[in-house]
Amino acid sequence: MSGLQELCSLRVFGLVEYKEIQQLLLHALLCAEQLNDARQVLDTMDNVNVCETVCAAARELVDNAVSGNKEHGLLKSALDCLDMAPNAMHSDQIEDERCLINVSHMVWQLGASTTKRVFQSPDIATRMLPIEIRHCSADPFLVLRVVLERYPRAYTNPRSVRELGSMLVQLKTRERVEMSIRDLAVRSLTEAYIVGLMLEAAVRQNDGKAAGSFVRQLQACMQSVLAPCMRSVEANRARRMLGHEDLDRTDDERVVDLVWTACVDLVKSCKAEYDADPVSLALSLCPAEQVPELLRLSTNSNEWQDPWAHMASPTDVLQGVRDMLVGSSPVPAARSSELVDPDTMRTFDVAILRRGLRSAQNDPKMRCALLVEWLHFAVTTVKEPADARAQEFRTAMETELVKRFPKEAMRMLNGRVLPELDQTNIIQVRTYYSVYAKCARAVSEGDAQMAQARAQLAEELMHIPALRNVRFDELVRAVAEPESRNTSVDMLGALVGTHVDELIALAPALVRAAGKQEPDAVSLASGLRAWQLQQLLDRAAATGDPTQFLALLSDSIPQLQTDDISSIASHIAYNPRVAQSVDIDSRDLALQQLPAEPNTVNRARAFVQCARDVQELRDPFTFTRISDNWARAFDA
Repeated sequence: MSGLQELCSLRVFGLVEYKEIQQLLLHALLCAEQLNDARQVLDTMDNVNVCETVCAAARELVDNAVSGNKEHGLLKSALDCLDMAPNAMHSDQIEDERCLINVSHMVWQLGASTTKRVFQSPDIATRMLPIEIRHCSADPFLVLRVVLERYPRAYTNPRSVRELGSMLVQLKTRERVEMSIRDLAVRSLTEAYIVGLMLEAAVRQNDGKAAGSFVRQLQACMQSVLAPCMRSVEANRARRMLGHEDLDRTDDERVVDLVWTACVDLVKSCKAEYDADPVSLALSLCPAEQVPELLRLSTNSNEWQDPWAHMASPTDVLQGVRDMLVGSSPVPAARSSELVDPDTMRTFDVAILRRGLRSAQNDPKMRCALLVEWLHFAVTTVKEPADARAQEFRTAMETELVKRFPKEAMRMLNGRVLPELDQTNIIQVRTYYSVYAKCARAVSEGDAQMAQARAQLAEELMHIPALRNVRFDELVRAVAEPESRNTSVDMLGALVGTHVDELIALAPALVRAAGKQEPDAVSLASGLRAWQLQQLLDRAAATGDPTQFLALLSDSIPQLQTDDISSIASHIAYNPRVAQSVDIDSRDLALQQLPAEPNTVNRARAFVQCARDVQELRDPFTFTRISDNWARAFDA
């Protein structure tokens, strides 16, 4: 940097100041992900413009990211870039970038966990890119609507959708908005808007059960949230009727219009059964001119019960309609969104479980709900049955679920258990995929074989202590998602570090769990071994001792494929750090161990031999005649 400062003092760069050149250099290094060099530049800079430069580089990395995963790729580099800013200089721009990265990661997780089949990642064409979120961040609910359209099953994970909505509002206002994540109650207009969007998404998927649950949640908040804003909504509607058509729609109007139109769409288009009363909710919120149409719609709906059936005369009926429109009539009580108390079945105690199931002996719907709640507990808990009798009863309950209610069990496993599953707890992961495989076989789903393969992978991981802290989903995703094998190898190497030998033994199980063919296991094992050899070679370049590399190389050659042998030969011959730190005899010995079948190996041997001759020529005390063979090799 002193040389650069000297050049600036000589006006080599014209009128460009030294500080501006530092900023340009720092920005270029950060965008190229050269963090070590960037730190050296950063140490020589003032803190005044550091935050602006770091934020600009992080923004460029985020805008070029093709995935919302912040643990790999450009988003991870953007986070590392933001971490380089001095703590005393953190600004709102840096916090906004962090918030955008967290939102992108949340969207990516939501899409990965709620795709139509749990084993498929979101398609590239339907992914919500970070740059799209940035451009739409001024309207958080527009982003949420697009997410629910891109990932049609996202509404099945309402807790994650609400958390995403909170993060989107924070991205716009820089203020944290608390959401009712635990009990799913609606306590604010923002939460009502989010539930309305999920209701709209459930109607599009013809999911009457989920839509009915969302309607009940909105009915429960009618008096506390929706009714207070109806006065301003009706006032604006009246102004438009009087000619003020250019009046902007308020947030209150957007929420109310979304809810009542979604309820109407539910009655019109959803053919599945729903346990709710959407027409009465729509009547409470719709404009007055829509009341006759809704009343005609209600007469054709078998699910809707007239809230004024107890009134005797037509005058009383019309009075009831008017009272509901102005909000003076109490809204019909909403039923609880839970069929059972979740704590009832959260145990392995046989007596308690028998008592709970006996209460639903003649009610299949209630029995299914009880068993599903128990399965949620059994898969996510770290507890185990206390004795053999409890273990036997657990097996019997799993068998009944698989035989009688496999679809309900799979829906719960995908929608509730998977987002909450501790991916580092291999026992929970094995239990999850074992139960999923049984249910999938019961309904003839094609995912049964892959689920069983993942259960077997989890079983093998339980016997490898070195890999127990690795996230199971990241391990499988590293094999399943990347298009090239080398990308998978790099991701796996970053996950397991020095425990590559254990991972090579798991290669067949990993490939089956990722849904790939058996020949890919041989290729993956070869790539992992080549990656390990290159890491040892780089370590030898740092220490100057290639003993460990040479020992592993001789044992690994039978396991390596031709492309990996060529890659290792090129690394030995042409890598400048290796050539500078590892003696030429060791490099020559390593190349002689490799088979001569790939032409790359022969060329690498010739190059090293040429380098040896050049080294001897540079020695002033050794006379070496330049042979014709050496001259031809040099020309080549």
